[in-house]
Amino acid sequence: MNANRASFPNKCAVALALGAVATFGGTLDVYAAPLNLSKVPLYTNESVDPNFVLSTDDSGSMLRTYAPDQFSKPSAVLPPLFPTPINTTCWWQTRNFVYSSTANPIYFNPLTNYDPPKRANGTSMDNATWPTGWDDGVTRGNGGATATLNLETAYRLNWDTGSGTDQPRFINHSATPAACNPAVTSATTVNRTLPFGTHAFYYSYTGPALPPEVGPVGETPADAATRMLARQTLIFTDANYTAVQVPNAEKNNFANWYSYYRTRNLLTRSSLSRVFDSQQTLRMAWQDINSPVLTSANLMRTINNSTAPGITQRNALFQHILTLSATSGTPNRAATMRVGDYFSNANTSGPTSESNPYYDVATNQVLSCRQNFHLLVTDGA
Repeated sequence: MNANRASFPNKCAVALALGAVATFGGTLDVYAAPLNLSKVPLYTNESVDPNFVLSTDDSGSMLRTYAPDQFSKPSAVLPPLFPTPINTTCWWQTRNFVYSSTANPIYFNPLTNYDPPKRANGTSMDNATWPTGWDDGVTRGNGGATATLNLETAYRLNWDTGSGTDQPRFINHSATPAACNPAVTSATTVNRTLPFGTHAFYYSYTGPALPPEVGPVGETPADAATRMLARQTLIFTDANYTAVQVPNAEKNNFANWYSYYRTRNLLTRSSLSRVFDSQQTLRMAWQDINSPVLTSANLMRTINNSTAPGITQRNALFQHILTLSATSGTPNRAATMRVGDYFSNANTSGPTSESNPYYDVATNQVLSCRQNFHLLVTDGA
């Protein structure tokens, strides 16, 4: 940080100086007219673009198609307030509500428009067309290859990564499925009776009106606990759901959901590409929580489509997002610590390098008054 202090005569200092001059200049006319002082500090008139680091979760659990994680635990305490553990093992076979967006927000929601992801140049990837769904539409849209699934004649459910000892990867339709085996092995395909055979479907909540997620102002903790327990009890009751065969009006939207939003990983890649599509002025660096990680060599540059360095940075960011993998664990603390180290400017590239997050190319100054932000996109601790 010494380099920052040594370089203080920069845009921040100039702004402070200009603010002082403006204030002192105003006092010369104090007897001639009323002095109207701004409620906004004058030094803020000279803006300094903040730094923004994105950390993305590349852990294996990002291949799951459900949330929360407690949907498949032998003794899960479901959020937020179930008083005793519930055995949710084999819910993938024995419960219907896990295939409704009311209970499982990752599953298809007919009220949501599932728009395709964006590329770095602002173009959209292709809309999927019923009955074809892409197993990984993001990879396909980014120039790669992926398998397809017929959503009308061969629909099967994804559930988990298949990497554990209690989670199936795929669930096929069978009129006479075997009893649930909680000790399923890696990459296992299991069976359950699906409501419309091999045709895509979802379950719609048709039960009593749900208590609101957010209570009234002044609600006591006890009342909040009662309200949320009542809500969760209704949500986790199969009798409150009706099976729906995907109707014609929703078929292409369902195909987009399957292709671009079906798993936590696909959802993250598609959503982030659309979020950053509209950003042209952010100064950004990024990392995965496992690999690649943020180091002092990462460049902090604006992502735009108007300058050569900006285009290069934007292309690299989108490539990072669109190719996000899903392996390993979830070291969020270590990832966050790396961001803190990066913002501390503990690099060996010199103060006038773009790997110094406070360096400003336009002024060739180190702007020590930059704000720093970190967005961690993750599915768990």
